[in-house]
Amino acid sequence: KNESHIDGFLWIIKRDNASQLNSLLAGETHIADTIGLNEAEKIRGTEGFNVAENAGIFVNTVKMNTQGKYMSDPNLRMAVAYAFNYEELPKIEDVPVVLMKGPTPLNFPGAVKDLDVPSYNIEKAKEYLKKSQWPDGGITLDYVYVTDLKREEVTGLLLLEGLQELNITLNMKPMLWPDMVASCATPDVGPDMINIYTQPAYLDPDAHLYNQYHSGQWGSYNSCSFYKNEAVDKLLDEARVTADPATRLGMYEEANRLIAADQPAIWTYTESTLLGFNNCVGGYQFRPLESLSVLFQDLTMDGCQG
Repeated sequence: KNESHIDGFLWIIKRDNASQLNSLLAGETHIADTIGLNEAEKIRGTEGFNVAENAGIFVNTVKMNTQGKYMSDPNLRMAVAYAFNYEELPKIEDVPVVLMKGPTPLNFPGAVKDLDVPSYNIEKAKEYLKKSQWPDGGITLDYVYVTDLKREEVTGLLLLEGLQELNITLNMKPMLWPDMVASCATPDVGPDMINIYTQPAYLDPDAHLYNQYHSGQWGSYNSCSFYKNEAVDKLLDEARVTADPATRLGMYEEANRLIAADQPAIWTYTESTLLGFNNCVGGYQFRPLESLSVLFQDLTMDGCQG
């Protein structure tokens, strides 16, 4: 830290995009995080402001409660996964997204590029549904997402549309984030499906896979699928203590294949980061493993007003 860096800041929570945008452009605030594409366009078009857009490893997943009444049925999980219209996501989300092709983003170590994962196919969805305990549908599934977070809401609406083709009702349940975390405490209180963002703490497959898919991690929002596969547990445990890099990657690739075959989640996308700045703010550095974070100790605010 040097004398030009800031020595304090106020973090003001704005619940909706419009008030966040207006506050930035009015000079009341100097940074706006997690903005949408519409806000980014307006900021870019306003003199004195700029937008930082970066592709990190911020992963969105619709986790299925694999120990619950409904989603414990693997054929139902596959039916739901095939009923989701993945290709529509980049068109309807309000941030730039890259579609996932399995449990691990393709730009992350340990990913498998040729995984056989579901794409939107209602006929295949119906085939799997016929093999499930509810061959004619007629059930209601809960979908939990963060209150007022539109990008999670529209994902649910897209899923709702697909499930209607299977005679399955999707109950959209917005919740505050602390309540969502609490709902992931045990399988008994876990929702059928929940929209969760995850981000690895370091650039290693262990940081991405262990906390989500090892059964010893139940109780965290990361592991709200309550997934258990003894072969996956063994691979993830052994990879942690294996020194040879090539051997470790092979283990993680095999774990990815096993996880994908079990379909404990709908893997949707990785999200790019959009941050709006007043031009007077300097020093921002993008960190892929902290893609939503602005480290305030890096910043300078020479000439900023307010």
